[in-house]
Amino acid sequence: MMQKDLGIAGRCGFALLAVTVIALPVALFAKGIDVGVFCAVGIVWLLVSAALILGDSITEITLWKATIKRDVQAAKVARAEVEAVRDELRVAVKSLVDSTEIAFSMSLSIESPDEILERRARAVERLQEFAEPDPVKLREWREELKKLP
Repeated sequence: MMQKDLGIAGRCGFALLAVTVIALPVALFAKGIDVGVFCAVGIVWLLVSAALILGDSITEITLWKATIKRDVQAAKVARAEVEAVRDELRVAVKSLVDSTEIAFSMSLSIESPDEILERRARAVERLQEFAEPDPVKLREWREELKKLP
């Protein structure tokens, strides 16, 4: 139950903490690293693992003159804006594909070389896959487009 609440960042934090507590002392006692490296790496890894475990509650970590700032709310707002722009772009691409299908279905009455028609079909399929990433909705949309005159 607690693992689900932690999320992947929390689990990674505990994994990093375990490596810090187990592997670093082993490396120190095996004389793979010296005391200075042990202290430096240990402090940084402990700070990072604490930040990952505590999650959104930590917004700034300061160690001497080095500062790591994290603005969770701003990141969430930016992500929402990017997703909104992506959704609007998908709507625009769907409209473009719809109009292209109408235009080309009307032009089919005129003889066209097969190469041009195949190239156009591949280009429209790529646009459709970008506009609708869900395979079920894409299939339904393509069926609707086939019904156009």
